[in-house]
Amino acid sequence: MQKPEVLDSVEYHFEGEINSGSTLHGLNILLSGFNYTALHEFYVPFDGFARIRVELINKDSDEVEKWGDRLFLHLATPDNITFVYASTAGGIPIVQDDKIIVDRLTYQTCVYNKPGVYKAEVVGTWIAKKKGGYEMNVIIEKVDRGNFPLMEGLSSMASYLAAYHQGIVFASPQFSFAGGENVNVEGIIYPVTNENLVEPCNEHVFAIHSQLNGLLAKIADLPADVHALWQYYKENPIYIAILADATMIPMFYYYNPDSDFISGQGTASDFIYGDIDPDPEDTENDTFTYYPFQENAVG
Repeated sequence: MQKPEVLDSVEYHFEGEINSGSTLHGLNILLSGFNYTALHEFYVPFDGFARIRVELINKDSDEVEKWGDRLFLHLATPDNITFVYASTAGGIPIVQDDKIIVDRLTYQTCVYNKPGVYKAEVVGTWIAKKKGGYEMNVIIEKVDRGNFPLMEGLSSMASYLAAYHQGIVFASPQFSFAGGENVNVEGIIYPVTNENLVEPCNEHVFAIHSQLNGLLAKIADLPADVHALWQYYKENPIYIAILADATMIPMFYYYNPDSDFISGQGTASDFIYGDIDPDPEDTENDTFTYYPFQENAVG
């Protein structure tokens, strides 16, 4: 799958100094009137697909390893829905001589037909300092499509492992799923942060699952009958290598009552690709077993 074509772009740069939000500096927070955040706005001017890239840099990174200092990033849509809660603790820092010299977070997402003003809130915690500096760079790119991988070269070993175990290498550009490509739903194009995409994504995954069962039937020289496949593969499992990220081969979103925009919609899992007989009317369960059972190994 080729990279998306960038048709236009705009950039924003923000930097500043904020009070530490660490509770160890409670008096300083109180005296500052609980002023320990920085709020910035950036405008997405494009209809269609717009990729948003954010780089957040901790300019006081010298004691990150000692105290766990970090920056937090919250992003909100023009509808004021917070859809990102991340921190530099989950980023990839710049390291020199086995020591973190720049702590940073790099984040990207893509939206469809959702121009407008987005908000970025920065919060910092420095244990031994009352204040700290930050820098944030935002790049917004108008791209020609949404069905592109977020993680290039993912699972590069999967095909070799599958071949070694005489298994299946599972990948196809037609398997990809993204809002604006497979269904006309505005907003973030990934189901994990857009509840309106969960149901159409699950329907798409079931169609992929049907193709996979058809392939499994050919491999075992069996009729395309779910019960026959279940009986065979529960005793003769096969290895299935998913050669893609969750955009190019989407996950199934199982029901989760604790779903939200920050922690994610449902419980995303690729379990279904190893499960021969999910119940279409009760997707958390299987047709032929009391508890869900994964006949084949997926990775």
